[in-house]
Amino acid sequence: MDDLKNIKKLSAFEFSSMLLDVAAKNKENKEVLNAGRGNPNWINTSARRAFFRLSKFAMKESESTFMKPQIAGYINSENIYSRFLEFLKEDKEEDIFLKKVVNYCIKNFNMDKDELISEFTNGCLGNNYPVPSRILKNTEKICFEFLRKNILFNEDTVGNTKLFATEGASAAMCYIFKTLKINGFLKKGDKIAINTPIFSPYFQIPHLHDYEIVEVDLDSKEENNWELTNDQLEILKDSSIKMLFMVNPSNPGARALKDNELNALKSLVENFRKDLIILSDDVYATFVDNFKSIYGVLPYNTILVYSYSKIFGTTGVRLGVVGINEHNILDDILKNYTSNKKSILKKRYSLISLNPDSLSFIDRLSADSRDVALSHTSGLSTPQQILMALFSLVSICDKKNSYIEECKKIVRKRYNNLYKGLGIKGYDGEENSKYYTILDIYKISEALYGKDFSEKLKQKADTTDFLYYLASQKGTVLIDAVGFKASPGTLRVSQANLPSESYIEIGKNILDMINSYKEEFENEK
Repeated sequence: MDDLKNIKKLSAFEFSSMLLDVAAKNKENKEVLNAGRGNPNWINTSARRAFFRLSKFAMKESESTFMKPQIAGYINSENIYSRFLEFLKEDKEEDIFLKKVVNYCIKNFNMDKDELISEFTNGCLGNNYPVPSRILKNTEKICFEFLRKNILFNEDTVGNTKLFATEGASAAMCYIFKTLKINGFLKKGDKIAINTPIFSPYFQIPHLHDYEIVEVDLDSKEENNWELTNDQLEILKDSSIKMLFMVNPSNPGARALKDNELNALKSLVENFRKDLIILSDDVYATFVDNFKSIYGVLPYNTILVYSYSKIFGTTGVRLGVVGINEHNILDDILKNYTSNKKSILKKRYSLISLNPDSLSFIDRLSADSRDVALSHTSGLSTPQQILMALFSLVSICDKKNSYIEECKKIVRKRYNNLYKGLGIKGYDGEENSKYYTILDIYKISEALYGKDFSEKLKQKADTTDFLYYLASQKGTVLIDAVGFKASPGTLRVSQANLPSESYIEIGKNILDMINSYKEEFENEK
């Protein structure tokens, strides 16, 4: 019990990690099932094979200009496309894929063929600094087309979208908070609205001493199917709230905003809060059919964050982008700053620009990621960027989006298996990503054995107690959804990282734990 008292003090993720040691010694000697983490147990193969093949071609090109033991030269871009075609073989899967996607880019994006192959080959080798540092030229076009197809649902926003390639969505969050603070968008004591429950760093980072932000929870509820209600939107009319943070589809709620919610939010912003800055993290968007992003309906007000890690199985590669429209609220606020504010920022950014006042927010974001002084070395590593482009092309060049559809099937099967093990019915709405599940053990207990039992369980076992005993008895590790500001008694199950059959067992183990509490209470009588 002393162990439990100590580990209860940890964050939800650290608590879950500690439970792994407890689960390894579980009393029933069961297989450890860790459904606490969100990393998928699948990877995309076609983009990876293509990357390795491209790298082989890049080495060949490098060696053709200069070669000594362990040393090769630069890549000659002239006529490189012709040599690339000669290198490819007709019967090799990755070569067929490469030829298909490169020709697609040339034909549909009007890209210069030698420039494209030069970017890909130099990028694979990582032999140059990223130029432009924000994101490589052709890679930006490719990545945006992926977002347009899967995240914006072919929405034609007014003005171009500029992307900044980052080390996953986590780095994007850190960079965004930093630049917002430096440029005066967030100051000590400012209010931000957060649609909880939410990925915990979104409310942890603002509370750190660097920011000291006042948090306003919108507090979505399961009984409202995690929807953004009119009451929540009314809160946003408060002009002292500077920003709104959203994860869409939500984590851990796993629900995407529906058309009526998007339209209501759009109406509120356009009629009452034209000054509201929105940060929308759309990492799980590709698991939802017909997903539409907040950025697609409110591009002027919204900073878009996306990570490739979940759908393509790249949590260890760290691939993400920040998207900001060329017509955006951040740049307009910067333009309207007082001369005193401008002069302070001018001093910071004059190291990298002759006209620092006109430097866009997204370019400041890129510069601040290396503390401005090192901005000439900023930018995501070029091998990561080329991988990101190839992952994007997996989807772009397939009208049926076969790979993404297969990934959806994987998490949906696991979701259904979890509820099969629990013996109850899950929610099958289109907006449910099914990547995560929130389970309320008190509500399940009440449905099974009545309100009296559920009330007693609340008194005897909080969420961490239940999780601890689930790990120590059954070897099953889940995460505490209360750590995401969900209601007491809620657990988060990830449908990403275990074989499909394991989720039936997880459901049964949760049910067995509820039954063991029931038996314990009866024995007490």
